[in-house]
Parts: sequence; C-alpha cells; structure tokens
Amino acid sequence: METALVVVLLMAFIAAVFFWRRGMIRPSQSDLTVGFLVIVATCAGLAIAHFSLSLIGLVIFGFGVATLVLNRWAKASCSLSRIGRISFGSLAVISGLFLQIIL
Repeated sequence: METALVVVLLMAFIAAVFFWRRGMIRPSQSDLTVGFLVIVATCAGLAIAHFSLSLIGLVIFGFGVATLVLNRWAKASCSLSRIGRISFGSLAVISGLFLQIIL
C-alpha cells in the first residue's frame, strides 16, 4: 500500500477518535456523530481505494478498542449510556476481528 494512503488513513482514524472522545467527555451529540461518520467514510474509502476486509476490520477493531478505553472518562450526561458504549465497543471489536479473520 502506498505511504500517502497509510498517512491519510491514519489521520482520518485519529480525527475520528478525537471527535468520538470529545463527544463523550463534553457531551455533544454532534461530535459523536462526526466521529462515527469519519470512521464510516474511512471504511468506505478503504473499500473503494484498496478493497481489503482485513484493513477495514483493523479500522473497526481500533475504533472499538478506543471506545472501550475512553469509556472510563465519559461523562454521565453523555448521550450514549454506559452500557451502550460498552456494547458498541464490544460489537466493533468483535466485528473487526471477524473481518480480519475472513481474509
């Protein structure tokens, strides 16, 4: 894979985790939405540029791990409940591993 593509994907992943974290720490529905949409756009870009389910799975797995790690710093007034964050992160980790195992 090209170096420029790796850098762009890494920056998109960092931006998604940043907005997701900011949405959990400062309860903001728009930041959570932007973080989620950046991850969806990153996966769509991977599907178009370099169709590899293992790379898409890696992005989803990383986002799930970030969700589980950042869960402890989330405010009680976050729009996602604690159980919602844990289930979303767990589902992302499991589906990311599944996509990595497929190919």
